[in-house]
Amino acid sequence: MKKEILDQIDNIINYEENDRIKLDIYLNEVDNCDKEYLLLSDALHFHAKNSKGTIAYSDIIEINLSLCSRLYTPSVVESNIGKLVLKRWQRGVPLTVGQHINYYLDLDIVMKDATLKIENNNLYTALELITYLEVRNIKVNDPLNIKAILTKYQDPVDLVRYLNNKFPKLAKKYDLDNPRGVEFIK
Repeated sequence: MKKEILDQIDNIINYEENDRIKLDIYLNEVDNCDKEYLLLSDALHFHAKNSKGTIAYSDIIEINLSLCSRLYTPSVVESNIGKLVLKRWQRGVPLTVGQHINYYLDLDIVMKDATLKIENNNLYTALELITYLEVRNIKVNDPLNIKAILTKYQDPVDLVRYLNNKFPKLAKKYDLDNPRGVEFIK
């Protein structure tokens, strides 16, 4: 691959065209090193590549929850063979190529005039997020019973094991992206 092409890739190859913004979600304060995030504090504050803004909780009609999966390839993409070996060594990437699946929480924040579609970068903090929204009396639609799953499987290994077993059926039943794309180290 040519270096120019690699520079245009953002570590995610999407199979499905979608209008979701992939963001880290924080409660009350943002980790300073993150450039793109959704912060839940006095209101919803979001900062993405091309936009940023604030949404008052009173402007939210409801939030719809869903899930998606992404393939994760624990390998490095690099056009220079020397840099490829160095990156693999620095990042602890195994030399064998394996295929893993990561799961993510989708949030559709429905307002009167628009819907903000977000893909959360961390499913493991989603239970705290859902509880945070419910405490603020925001209607949370959860047809997949994600809150119950996250409550029952709080250990990340158990959660992934459960989702590896059940997610294909959920994806078929609810027409979920399975997989939505591929993630890799650049």
